[in-house]
Amino acid sequence: MATPWKALQLKVFFSNRFVYASIFHKTSPSDSGRFLAAASSQQRALREPMLAAGRPTSDTAASAEVGKLLAERARERGGIESVHFERKKGQRYTGKLKALIEAVRANGLRVE
Repeated sequence: MATPWKALQLKVFFSNRFVYASIFHKTSPSDSGRFLAAASSQQRALREPMLAAGRPTSDTAASAEVGKLLAERARERGGIESVHFERKKGQRYTGKLKALIEAVRANGLRVE
């Protein structure tokens, strides 16, 4: 059974060095979407304090900080209360992914 279509979608990508997360507004499943909010550990606001403290920019703590920043930016954008996240086949809800999504939830966005 297919899940119902949700317009606001959370996309997450983990590289070996950084964590990226963004919220897209898609009008249809085939639409590539339009950015509403984005955050990554590559951005200066997050990267420099992490590196100054000697912390990596791709661990679970970095994922949590990216999730917090993404939720703040989504609230600033206004009107964004919930987003849809669909895991890739075989992707587990643990580690970095769990830290990011829990941080988004803890900072006021509902993740479905």
